[in-house]
Amino acid sequence: MNNNIELLKISGRKTIRVSINEAQPKKSNVTLIIGSGYYKSMNERLLNFLSDHLVKENVNVIKFDYPFVNKKFKMFWGINHLKSIYKKVFEFIQDKKEFSNDYFFVGGKSLSSIVSTKIVSDKIKGYLFLGFPQKVTFLKIPLSNRSLFTLKKPMFFIQGTNDKYMNNKKMELLVGALNPYARLMLIPEADHSLKLLSDTKRSQKDVDREIADIILWFLSDVINKNINKN
Repeated sequence: MNNNIELLKISGRKTIRVSINEAQPKKSNVTLIIGSGYYKSMNERLLNFLSDHLVKENVNVIKFDYPFVNKKFKMFWGINHLKSIYKKVFEFIQDKKEFSNDYFFVGGKSLSSIVSTKIVSDKIKGYLFLGFPQKVTFLKIPLSNRSLFTLKKPMFFIQGTNDKYMNNKKMELLVGALNPYARLMLIPEADHSLKLLSDTKRSQKDVDREIADIILWFLSDVINKNINKN
């Protein structure tokens, strides 16, 4: 796997780390950009597994951290500020010659799944949300879903049934309201990080592999429909 870490300047002296994982052994025209969550970095368990797995299946995987990741004290960053960071990453990758003609998919874990809904481009073919939050523990008001209804692009939600930031019934209703653009995968007994909370017949590696395989199906399905449409 060709893995390269680059520093991207976002403002003043502030930079963020961008992990560029190119598909091997041959060049791919499919690129997935995944942002980190609020608490965990781009090197957390699931994102590392997906990156390692997907590049072997001919998908370029781009991961990135926000400036506050790994800091003990986190200031509150407004959604527009986070959007500007995600947009810089998208444009940074899109401007690279090796990715200029790609099918782009964007999304990420938790916080990044919300931020990515603000990123709009004709080059983006779909959105991948890993643990899409409907609320945060320190706020009593629900998070807004309005931007989802403006995308009009394929969306895939992967959620744990024991996610404390998401209500299963409300998520099913949301995906139904987004029909025909949205699909939902619920993972039994998994938390917000899509980690199993109790012993089951399946191992965590089995679940992670299932997530990677369903993502591959989603990417392929969207691309095939784009090809047939054109």
